[in-house]
Amino acid sequence: MASPPESRAEMAARLKEQPFYKATLESIDPDARKILEEYAGIPPAEVLSHVQAVRDQAWEMFPYPCMGMFSFVRMRICKNPAYGTVLKRLLADDNNKSERTLVDLGCGFGQELRTLVAAGVAPTRLYGVDISDGFVKLGLELFRDKATMQSRFIVMDLLNSPSVPTQLQGKMNFVFAGAFFHLFGWDDQLTLSKRAVEMLKPEAGSMIFGNQLGCVEAQEDIVPDVPSGKIYFHDPESFRRLWRIVGEETGTEWEVQVESGERGIDELRKIRPTLRSLRFAVERL
Repeated sequence: MASPPESRAEMAARLKEQPFYKATLESIDPDARKILEEYAGIPPAEVLSHVQAVRDQAWEMFPYPCMGMFSFVRMRICKNPAYGTVLKRLLADDNNKSERTLVDLGCGFGQELRTLVAAGVAPTRLYGVDISDGFVKLGLELFRDKATMQSRFIVMDLLNSPSVPTQLQGKMNFVFAGAFFHLFGWDDQLTLSKRAVEMLKPEAGSMIFGNQLGCVEAQEDIVPDVPSGKIYFHDPESFRRLWRIVGEETGTEWEVQVESGERGIDELRKIRPTLRSLRFAVERL
């Protein structure tokens, strides 16, 4: 007789035994500390315990490796090579009626959006999409900005919804996807990439950028602990091939920049040494 499905609480307890799970937060990314102290107003002595408390709540909902490793306070958007260009363009037209906009796919707590707001970007230009309203609510707790945060958060299953939300359709200048695409297999990544294209304004310079887990050699694995059940780990060439197909199927052309490295994934490489971190920027021509 088959065993009953594992509950979320059982999964959370089991995954605490994995190397990527850190029981306590001992230090924090300087960019994150600056935002938590200056933007959220959290006293310096309380930053670590505050982040710890919010993470522990989130872990019980979705015990992803990024939660176990406290990756959500690494502020990856500002470490992407395209960030300087994106920020400059977001800030360049404050008096322009055609304001530039950005959406963060799989935004989680919305930490990357707060990075942009803290850098001076108007929050009304920023959108977040996530499958969990629990993450969005915890983001308001993490950054203590429930009364002031004016960015728009859309709770939806982007993969299985019939269409892209109308407020995003063809209206975004930038799509950020941090640790998002790697939650899916090849076919679903292709579908989601084409949905990201639908969100962008149909003009040169529109951009999708972000980061995701990759591998020394591209491969798709069965991974029961993610909702989709499988993950496609890209190498740079397979990532470029994906975007060649996206271009062919959407009638668009893209300049693809992608780099592979080992930064920020030490805990995961203890489990699988061939894992790599990909950073990418895909700009419409």
